[in-house]
Amino acid sequence: MNQAADNRLVDNLSTDNGLEGLVIANQSHRSIVTGNRINNNCLSGGVAAIGVDFSDLCTISNNVITATATCGGMKTQNSGGPSNYNNFSGNVVTANGGYGIWLYTNGTNGSGRWTVSSNICKDNAGYEIRLEAGCENNVVFGNIINGEAVSNAGVNNLIGYNR
Repeated sequence: MNQAADNRLVDNLSTDNGLEGLVIANQSHRSIVTGNRINNNCLSGGVAAIGVDFSDLCTISNNVITATATCGGMKTQNSGGPSNYNNFSGNVVTANGGYGIWLYTNGTNGSGRWTVSSNICKDNAGYEIRLEAGCENNVVFGNIINGEAVSNAGVNNLIGYNR
């Protein structure tokens, strides 16, 4: 989705793509991405199986994200602007070549006021969940992350009950 506010991507299969499997970008505010199977993407690059850039108030839920080649499960790229007030919950993120869930800061464009909850993240390269400096006021709660700590370089983030 690019400049496509209020859209829905529901029950799709995205597999074997050279770059991202799904992208929510450039003011695709209030979009819903749910029930998708995203497998074996990022074969020649990309930021993650699901890339989010400059889009707010989106819900990304109940997706299965597996086996990206060189990138992670979900990443906020934020090259166009910040991504705030989004919800990433109930997803299964496994066996990816990068971080499972990565709230990224690109210059001054961070990710704020996200809720990251009730996800299963395991067997990803690097951290299962990472919040970079500049990612502030997020809630990361109730995720299953193989007993790893959440990597939190941001401030005012509420991290709890992840196991």
